[in-house]
Amino acid sequence: MFIVFRVASSSKYDRDGTTIYYKLPISFAQAALGDNIKVDTVHGPVELKIPAGTQTESKFRLRGKGAPNPNRPNAGYGDQIVTVTVKTPKSLNSKQKDALMAFAAASGEDVTPHEGSLFDRVKDAFKNK
Repeated sequence: MFIVFRVASSSKYDRDGTTIYYKLPISFAQAALGDNIKVDTVHGPVELKIPAGTQTESKFRLRGKGAPNPNRPNAGYGDQIVTVTVKTPKSLNSKQKDALMAFAAASGEDVTPHEGSLFDRVKDAFKNK
C-alpha cells in the first residue's frame, strides 16, 4: 500500500523546498521611517523590524519559520523570506498631498502634481491652446 500526500497550494505563501516566500505590502511611511510589524508565518504571527529607509523588493529572512525537511525530520525547519513592496496610494486627501509636497520641497524636488486621468490632462491641454 502506498500513501500519497498532496499539499494544496496557498494564495498567501510560495514554497521552494524548506523555504517559504511571503510578499508583504507596507506603506511609504513604514518604509521611510521604519516600523515593527506583525508578519504571518505558517507557525503563527511574528514581529519583524522594518529598518528606516527600506526599499521596495527588500528581503528579510525569518530563520526557522519555513517548512520542515521531509528527508531529514530532525534537521529543523527552513526559513521564511519576506519580500516587502512599498504601496503607493491611488488617491490622496488634501492634507496628504500637502505633506508630500512639503516633503518633496524639503528634499529639493520640484514636483508638479498631475490631477485626473491621462485623458483629462490631454483634454485640458487642448482647451488651453
